[in-house]
Formats: sequence, structure tokens, C-alpha cells
Amino acid sequence: MAHKALNPAWTFHPYEVALVGYQNSGKATLASQLIPLLGLNVANIQHDFPQQPLSRLEHLDADALLIEDHLSSEVLKILVLDEALSIINNPALQGQVPLATVGPWSKRPVLPWNVPYYHRDDALGVAAFLRSHWDLLTIRRPVLGLVLTGGKSTRMGSDKAALNYHGQEESRRVFELLGEFCREVFISCRADQANLPGRQGLPQIHDTMTGKGPLSGILAAFEARPEATWLVVACDLPHLDREVLANLLAQRNPHRFATAYRGHQDLPEPLCALYEPKARARLYQFLAAGYDCPRKMLINSPVNVLEPLAGDRLTNVNSPGEVPHDLRR
Repeated sequence: MAHKALNPAWTFHPYEVALVGYQNSGKATLASQLIPLLGLNVANIQHDFPQQPLSRLEHLDADALLIEDHLSSEVLKILVLDEALSIINNPALQGQVPLATVGPWSKRPVLPWNVPYYHRDDALGVAAFLRSHWDLLTIRRPVLGLVLTGGKSTRMGSDKAALNYHGQEESRRVFELLGEFCREVFISCRADQANLPGRQGLPQIHDTMTGKGPLSGILAAFEARPEATWLVVACDLPHLDREVLANLLAQRNPHRFATAYRGHQDLPEPLCALYEPKARARLYQFLAAGYDCPRKMLINSPVNVLEPLAGDRLTNVNSPGEVPHDLRR
């Protein structure tokens, strides 16, 4: 039985590139020059990766990954040309088109690909090209919205998703709010909640595991769309507004596992946060270690933490006594 790859969009890291070239082509020198110019925390691997499955996860903490060699892999490549141009005939490159080429000539040689060419001393040009390439990956990545409604609302005594603070069911209000910023929005719930108020008739992603709280919904979303960045919001934030979401997206760092506001006890708030694709693997790692709280992952991972905006816009309401006075009827 075939098993699907961790993520079809990347091999070892969402922001990865391999510098491929023969010995004495200038590949190692170029790599050492690129790293400080990229303005990121770049992991540098100087030899081919081992092929053990878990080696795919070893460098996710870095903002980006620069690999030297790995000629036979599917990782996108910048090809460092030798003076005889012999590397272009290497069988391992058959069917592959490099992102760009680098060589010792001031003018572009005749090549079989219509891709950018840089002199090997032009590290600034190569770095700018690479950052532009990674920025384009971010732009093309869909940002999808997820409204978490799968809780049992035990302390509230009634379904929090169906509460009406602003003239409509709260989960539907948040759904529409996310729709102003996201390509698609989904209600996260258990399958047995599909036809309940606040969920019925809206696009849904159902939990695939039980007893794991919000983590169930987040992981189910990543299983459905692993290539996406997920804007995850709980349904019990009655003062959540457009400014909170707009600021979160404006200050997003797509190279980190997530972007989140600083919340209770100065810890990252996991239920109004942007989770990047590599967070999927990280969340499963924490789950395997016995931690089913997404905040635990945020605390112990490289994430972008924002200062909260003024007011109580990220204060969740879990019981009738916590309902703000201005929202009581």
C-alpha cells in the first residue's frame, strides 16, 4: 500500500532550495555568501540528506533551508555550472528545470532552459532572486479560515456557537468575518454537530479524532488542505473584530510555524492565530509526545508573537457569568 508524502508541495521545508554543482564550481562559496544576505534564519546542509523518513522534519525550526548537492532529489534547484557545462547532461537532471543557473561567465552561455542566469560572484542578485521566489510561494499559498465550534460548551450550559450577541449566531458572525480575509472558510465541528444551529448549511470540516479539544479541529483542517495557511478562530470571542484579523495578517511571518497574539499570562493565543503548513508536522510531533494543547506547540516553537490590540477583543466567554455587560440581553 502506497503512503502519501508528508506534503506534496515541499520535500524537507516549505522554503527550501538546493545549490547543485560539481566540485570546484564555486557552490560552497556561493552558499556561504548567500546565508547572511537572505535576512532569515537559514539552515545549511552541506551534503545529501539521509533518506530516513524522520529526516524530513529535522530542519523545520529554521525559516528556510539551503541544501548543497542533493542532485537526484525533487527539491527545486539553483544549478551552479562548471566551465565545461558537463553538469547539464547529468542524467539525474533529466526532466527537471532549475530555478536559475549560476556560472563563471559574465554573459549567459547557451543553455537548454530559459531561466535566470547569474555570475557566481553576484551573491546579492542570487539572494534577491531567491527571496522573490519564496515570497511568490507565500502569495500563492491560500489562506483559509476555520471557525472552531466542536466543543461541548459544558460551562456555558448552552451551545456557544449558537449564542446571539450581535443579531446572529456567533459562529456565523465569525464565519462571515473570516470570509472578508480568507479564500474559503469552514466550520470545524464533530460530525454529529453538522446540522446544529450555527453550523447547518455552512461548509464544514469534521473532527477526525476525539477528546483532543481544538487540536482535533486544526489537524482535521490540515488533513483536508495541507498546502494552506489556516486562520483559526474560536467561536467564543464575542468582541473579535476586523482590526484584530487585519493586523494578524499584516504582521504574519510565513517562515515561522505560526503568527499569534500574546494572550493570557503572556503566552501565545492559539485560538486566534495563523498556522503555516509546516505547523501540521509540528502539531503531530507534540501530540505524539502527549501534548494535545496547541498552545504548548506555540510556546515551544519559533512563532511570531504579536502584542494584543487595545481592549478585550481576544477575551473568550466560557460561562454565563463571563458574558460582558455590553452584550447581555
